[in-house]
Amino acid sequence: MALSKEQYKVFEDIVGPENISDDPVILDGGHSGPTGFSAGFYLQRPPAVILPGSTEDVQAIMKAINRYGLQANVSSSGWGCLSGTNALSKDMIVLDMRRMNRILEIDEKNMCAVVEPYVSAGQLQGVLEKLGFSAHCTGAGPTQSVLASAAAFGGMGFDSIFMSYSGRNVLGVEWVTPTGEVARIGSRGSGQGWFYPDSPGVSVWGTLRGGFGTSAGLGVFTKCATKIYPWPGEGEEHTGVSPTYLVEKYPEKLKAYYLAFPSYERMAEAVYKISEANIGYMLNRIWGAALPFVVADSNDEVWALLQTGVFQERCKYGFAFSLGAFSSREIEYQEKTLMKILEETEGDTIDDLLDLTPAGRSRLYYHLSWNAGSVAAVFKAAGAFLAGVSYIDTTDACIDGTKIATEVKKEYGEKGVLLDDGDACWGVAYEGGVLSGLHTEQIWQWDPSEAESVAGCFDYMVSSIKPWADRGFTLFWGGKMGPFAELYGPAATDYQMWLKRIKREFDPKAVANPFFYTAIAAEE
Repeated sequence: MALSKEQYKVFEDIVGPENISDDPVILDGGHSGPTGFSAGFYLQRPPAVILPGSTEDVQAIMKAINRYGLQANVSSSGWGCLSGTNALSKDMIVLDMRRMNRILEIDEKNMCAVVEPYVSAGQLQGVLEKLGFSAHCTGAGPTQSVLASAAAFGGMGFDSIFMSYSGRNVLGVEWVTPTGEVARIGSRGSGQGWFYPDSPGVSVWGTLRGGFGTSAGLGVFTKCATKIYPWPGEGEEHTGVSPTYLVEKYPEKLKAYYLAFPSYERMAEAVYKISEANIGYMLNRIWGAALPFVVADSNDEVWALLQTGVFQERCKYGFAFSLGAFSSREIEYQEKTLMKILEETEGDTIDDLLDLTPAGRSRLYYHLSWNAGSVAAVFKAAGAFLAGVSYIDTTDACIDGTKIATEVKKEYGEKGVLLDDGDACWGVAYEGGVLSGLHTEQIWQWDPSEAESVAGCFDYMVSSIKPWADRGFTLFWGGKMGPFAELYGPAATDYQMWLKRIKREFDPKAVANPFFYTAIAAEE
């Protein structure tokens, strides 16, 4: 649906003529998500893309959208969200937040950073590490929006064992409601600064955030304060340029490993023991066939390593892990504790394998120390990937789910529809194991140019969800996303009904994107 001249002029007056467009070239520029998953299956060409530059712009835009009976979707970097920058209905305008890209404040004393929506994790990390700090980064890597993952979406990552997930790091938000009101949640709302995300009584922030956020389904977050943490990498020296750095001097208090085990059960035992001992700065489950993509310098090197079969065999049950400490005695204690755990669980640090490539050890270190992720690796093998079939539960339950999803996936690998790369189960640990314990996601890689592979991608997602749900477990991704909430909500206290009640209260005209939250009929 095209905007009328009157409607276009109203939005143009808010943001200026250079910050709105209905040019088809611009509108189609974000027509598929970053994983290739979208591929035109459910996406529409939006009537316009608008670039707000301030909270006041967003407020005026949302009021106009309500007035004209339109809808809104919001995009920061677009990375990590399946709908990306897209419209999901013919009258859904896209608010592209790229002009709101400032780090507004870094409070070293109270250890928090205040950011706008388009600040990326890499941008914030680069500033913080010069000051001796770090911030939580999700597994989506350095290009994802700090605000989007913290205030509005998921947010688990390598550092979750030390820094938890994004929603647990929020220290206040500025929020434009779907009706165009501005609310400041937490201590900021009382003019007391950014240090506390909630307020006494009924939890407005809990209503907005929940376990997985509302995505763009309940308005627009325009500012967010997030916790920052001390970084133990003091003393590191390196040479080279991105993406290839070589460590010349490793820091004393930050040590990186790959830990391999003889079975799922021994690997799970090690995770439990690590959690009980309260050690660890990063934990990232990488399966054997994926590890060469992290430690090697090129696809040719990866291919040569995979041909040996040694990584697939020795690293089938393992994860990347780092220790981070803030005194010499602490790092000594953590290292002794880790070696004791490996002895008790038959674990191996695979030191010999890391030396098979010139940059292998450096790459593993950076993978875990700079919190930069390894996003490029999941695109290299097949051209596209998707992460889902996700579980947040005890370590045993998550490994159970991994076995189920792997068994289902085997058939697709044998057909050549999906990449046949083993269990392909990514995972992280939460807060030393005290918050449910583990989060795992099945990752499958596929060719977006092949119709059979695209169909297999969708088919596998549904096929692998069902046996897990049949056992009475609610899926982390599946249970959250609007369409799946209708399927799985009745088995989990009918939470989808609460989502609808909240949506009706804050968004009576159903203007905010429902896909990752919940859908209701418009008021009229």
